[in-house]
Amino acid sequence: MPHIIIEYSNNLLPQINIKNVMDACHTSIDGFHNITKGKIKTRAIKVDNFLVGTDGADGQMIHITLKLMTGRSKEARQELANILYKVGQKYLPKTDFPKAALTVEIVELDKETYIP
Repeated sequence: MPHIIIEYSNNLLPQINIKNVMDACHTSIDGFHNITKGKIKTRAIKVDNFLVGTDGADGQMIHITLKLMTGRSKEARQELANILYKVGQKYLPKTDFPKAALTVEIVELDKETYIP
């Protein structure tokens, strides 16, 4: 059920192999807080139109969203966010990408309106 959505600016290519980022995110949260790899759905979306801070279109970014059903504690959500952030840092190190922004967001899905 968990969904991982990786949005990334098109100017990160070809320096970053987005498939590797997807694989790493997909496996990184397996086994944490009742998440099993067999139920995770991961996708990446290349963003062609973007502005990043004061660098505007010259900036680079990766935004990782993890969508989960409600019910996990704030601490559990923070741990999952930190795990995904560390994966992002591995592929988007500041030394190689000084204009890049890396962000992670945890979104809770409403059990009453999400249809699996």
